[in-house]
Amino acid sequence: MKNINEPSCESEILETLEEHENINDFIQIAIHILDSLIFKAVKYYLNNSQNYETQFIVEPLFLNNGPLNDNSVQLKLLLGLGKLPYKWYCFCNLMFELDITTPLGIDDIKNLFTKITNNSNVRSKVKLNPLEDLPTKIKLSLSEAKLKSAVSLQLIELNKTLFSTKN
Repeated sequence: MKNINEPSCESEILETLEEHENINDFIQIAIHILDSLIFKAVKYYLNNSQNYETQFIVEPLFLNNGPLNDNSVQLKLLLGLGKLPYKWYCFCNLMFELDITTPLGIDDIKNLFTKITNNSNVRSKVKLNPLEDLPTKIKLSLSEAKLKSAVSLQLIELNKTLFSTKN
């Protein structure tokens, strides 16, 4: 099992995401990966010391009833520590607020794609305006693929940002 203080590697993130073809499943696992990255980053920055006193003080904060068990608190802490730039804070909040209990339609996918790419350094060279001549099934498939690519790139970039050596 991987040490919690080690950042996730790019290939692990991509392999996990690629296992899910269904867009709702993909988004759910992306949110899970995002939650894990944020949790690991908070533990990494707060619990870098191996001494007993630090572990005695910091570890209880992560328990079920501790204040750092909530991802919104974790995000604010990373933002406040200067470890998470504001654009990533917005991306994380956008992802955590998604309601994926119902299947995403083409309009939902287009809106989410627009929000994600407008809030990031990841810009698509191809716009998500499907051609009118294409059948709906193909439009949906293309839209899903572009959304998956945008989310994947965002998670990879966030991982690099959180665990870069210059932080």
